[in-house]
Amino acid sequence: MTAATDTRPASPSDYAAPSAAAALAIVRRELAPGRRGLYAAMLVAVATLLGLLLSLWLTEPGPLPPRLHAGFGALALLNAGWCVALVRILVRRGAVVDDRILLARTAVLGASLFGIVGTAVALSRESASAATAVVALSLTFVALASGLLARALAVRRDLLGLKAALTRSS
Repeated sequence: MTAATDTRPASPSDYAAPSAAAALAIVRRELAPGRRGLYAAMLVAVATLLGLLLSLWLTEPGPLPPRLHAGFGALALLNAGWCVALVRILVRRGAVVDDRILLARTAVLGASLFGIVGTAVALSRESASAATAVVALSLTFVALASGLLARALAVRRDLLGLKAALTRSS
C-alpha cells in the first residue's frame, strides 16, 4: 500500500472523534464472545495434540535415535508455547487486539523455527528437493503470519488513535 492510497490517519492526533455508535461498534467487534470461544477451541486442540505427542514419545518401546528425540522435543516445545499463549489470552481480561498481536508473533516465531529446523534436517539428509520444499513452505507460513501481525498492529494503531480522539473530545 502506497502513501497515496493509504487513507488512514498518520498519527493519533489526526483522528476525528467518532460518534458513540461508531465507537460502540468497534468495541463490540473487538470483544465478540465468539473470538474467546475460538481461542478455547484452539487451546483444546493444541493441548490434545501435545498430549498425543508426549504419549507417543514417552511410551516408545525401544530406544530412539537422538535426532528423533530432538524432533519430538522441538514439537513439544512448539505446542507448549501455543498452549501458554492461548492460556494467557483466555485468562487475562483486556485488549483483544493485544491477543491478536501475541498470536501473530507466536505464529511468526513458530514458522521461522520450522523453516530453520526443517531446512537443517533436510540438508543433513542431503536432500535438496526436501530442503527446497521446506524453505518454500516456511516462507509461505512466515509471510502469512507476518501479514496477520501487520494487520493486528494496524488495528491496534487505529484503536489507539480512536482512544486519543475520544479522550480529546471529552
